[in-house]
Amino acid sequence: MKFRPLGTLVVLTVLANIIFDPMIAKADIATELPSNGILTVESGTINPSNPDPENPITSQYIPDPENPEKSLSPTDWGFVTNGTDMSKGIFALTNLNFGTIKVGSQQAYAAPLKLMGKDEENKDVVKETRGNMIVFGDISGEATGYTISAQLTKQFALKNAPNQTLKGSTITYTNPLLVTSVFDGAPVSQITGQLNPKVVLDESGAAQDVVRANKGEGAGFWSLEFGQSKDYNGLGNLATDAQSVVLTIPPITANVISKGDYVAEVTWTLGAVK
Repeated sequence: MKFRPLGTLVVLTVLANIIFDPMIAKADIATELPSNGILTVESGTINPSNPDPENPITSQYIPDPENPEKSLSPTDWGFVTNGTDMSKGIFALTNLNFGTIKVGSQQAYAAPLKLMGKDEENKDVVKETRGNMIVFGDISGEATGYTISAQLTKQFALKNAPNQTLKGSTITYTNPLLVTSVFDGAPVSQITGQLNPKVVLDESGAAQDVVRANKGEGAGFWSLEFGQSKDYNGLGNLATDAQSVVLTIPPITANVISKGDYVAEVTWTLGAVK
């Protein structure tokens, strides 16, 4: 009979250890269980001539260089668009309209882009202007970098007599402004490589490097504008959109050219980084 209290004490001690031991409680009660999220990303594609209107990204692929939080309509602004499905390349550009000159003239400037609208009297008016542009980019998801180059592949030649050319003439691009789309006030990508401040194209057809995106750079959509409008308030050259692409004709050619319509060809290329 004397040993019963001791036996009872031992049993209670064991039970107390089972109930209150924190190590045992931690093993028995699971409070966390992580799950995994799985996602596969493939290269994006765009047809600049027929972008998907349901996709707010690819349907607004021309960042406004003077207001990168907005985009430009290729139709309203008169862009020439690439009709190929692509994930990386030259998406759009603008033709150069040098207007009308007289025999003996040695320079002509490409007209700026114009966004037309109506005034209160329903007359056509110019609402905004921009410098001539090229639009390019990379939505491949590979970020291998690239270069953008230009070359004069066909010298100015008379339409009805292609053997008559503006021999020795050059096209010069200045005042470049390079931008990408902006989200919440910050650019979504970057290019820290080369941006050539002055590009001269001649009839030799030699390619001139204009932009270089290093490996890991240049993703998304980019607009390169030559000359900025009078309303631009950023880091560019105000009111230069009508003066930044110039055709220069040597005097010996200017004085003997025949009247008529002349056409040239400038080819822009997106190439690999060397």
